[in-house]
Amino acid sequence: MALYSVTELFSIGSGFKYVYKIDADYSYSSDAITGRLAKEYFRKGFINNSMKDEVSKNLSTINKFSGEFNSSITIGQNLDTIFGLLKGSSFIRLSNRSFIHSNFTKDLFELYFRGNKNYADKVAELGPFQLKSYTYQQFSYGIERHHQKNKKSYFWSAAFSVNIGQKYSSYDSPASTLYTASDGSYLDVDLDLLIRTSDSAQSSLGSFNGYGFSGSGMLVIKDEDQNAWAFSADNFGYIRWTKESAQIPVDSVFRFEGIDATDIFDFSDTIRKEITSDSAYIQSFVTDRRKKAFNDMLPLHLSASYSAQVMPGKLVLMIGAEQILFSGAGLRGYSRLKYNFKRKHQLALTASYGGYTFWNLGIAYNAQLGRSWVFGTGTDYLSAMLNSRKGLASGAFVTLEKYF
Repeated sequence: MALYSVTELFSIGSGFKYVYKIDADYSYSSDAITGRLAKEYFRKGFINNSMKDEVSKNLSTINKFSGEFNSSITIGQNLDTIFGLLKGSSFIRLSNRSFIHSNFTKDLFELYFRGNKNYADKVAELGPFQLKSYTYQQFSYGIERHHQKNKKSYFWSAAFSVNIGQKYSSYDSPASTLYTASDGSYLDVDLDLLIRTSDSAQSSLGSFNGYGFSGSGMLVIKDEDQNAWAFSADNFGYIRWTKESAQIPVDSVFRFEGIDATDIFDFSDTIRKEITSDSAYIQSFVTDRRKKAFNDMLPLHLSASYSAQVMPGKLVLMIGAEQILFSGAGLRGYSRLKYNFKRKHQLALTASYGGYTFWNLGIAYNAQLGRSWVFGTGTDYLSAMLNSRKGLASGAFVTLEKYF
């Protein structure tokens, strides 16, 4: 919850019992696919050859991308006692979360966006490949505690969440290949692929396609000079997708003959087209389609940081690292410089490296409005967003809090 972060920056003061908070964020990052191409793809826009060429320059043997969107409403309350055991605060939060990530080969990108004409008499390596996308709603209840001992200040929080799965799809191939005959008369496809999807008959907001549980926690330790260590684990849990979910294993070798195979995967430069589990391409391989419940882990965010008071109450330097497990991400390191000015305003500059992409510079602004409002906004990917043609990431976040 935001009580710690707000009172760290601004003099909200005592006397408030409740806090209401709304927040939203989105992010996209990759080590190969530009934000420009990703934007056009997801909005089903026009993708020209120059966009593809920019991506092709970045491709390595294995590449990755991720996208995330979150929004939530939080209500917190200071309490004289929590479960009759201690004094602190509690909160409830309702969230909507969407997440997509992929690891993919260079050949797979070129085949999907350019067709297989350039692979005549060649073997294209389609795996290892993973694409996973899901949307779910989350209801959380948590408690927070702040106390002092031996000149040190301790803050901790713990939350338990119930997750409701809305929709899910995943494509997972440890190894697959495609060979195109030199004259385009046939294709040889060697597929090792597992497709899993939630019930496609209901996937809109409010659909119940799965359920699960998760937990989150944070610990902050401050010394007498207000330097601080912070550790957090967010969203350690899972969703069990219902027995109406589809599971399609494919482990076979196929030959397509009697067709012009030179452009079978050519989706041209126009609007994106979907390959779903019901498409003609996939149906050609399907021999075992079953309905089956399964569990899947949620992306787990782990982070650790150290904050030093360069100029006490004025300038703070933070150094940290974070890792997202169960998502194909790499370790992300960052350094953040926070400057408080005019007592109720703060500007933060961030330099980071890793995760799903490379170097990025970010900026954030926080302000106390009046006696009881706090507003914040910013991005961790300002430098990539300014580089509109070649930037590999984009994102933004906004928060608004009201104390009563």
